[in-house]
Amino acid sequence: MKSVSRFLMLLLFIFALLVGLIFSSHNQTPVGLWLGTEFTAKPLSLWVITAFISGGLVGLLLGLRLWQTRASRTQIKQLQQKLRFTENKLKMQKQNYNVSEVK
Repeated sequence: MKSVSRFLMLLLFIFALLVGLIFSSHNQTPVGLWLGTEFTAKPLSLWVITAFISGGLVGLLLGLRLWQTRASRTQIKQLQQKLRFTENKLKMQKQNYNVSEVK
């Protein structure tokens, strides 16, 4: 089953590469790009493929849960603070109970 999966992934990669080459050959018109600064004119296919690859990499990074890890750490710290507060409050209540019991 693993070999079939690898073979299908290889076919998908070859297909994507072939489509990219065909796309590149048909979109050679130089296009200037402005993203806060002027970039020199490059073939349209280069800009589109670059955007596609950049989006894929950003998607992978987000898929690695880097952002969720930060949020989880913040939540853990908040919960630890609440736990300490609750433990201190419980300790104070026990002390007050013991003092009133002695009287």
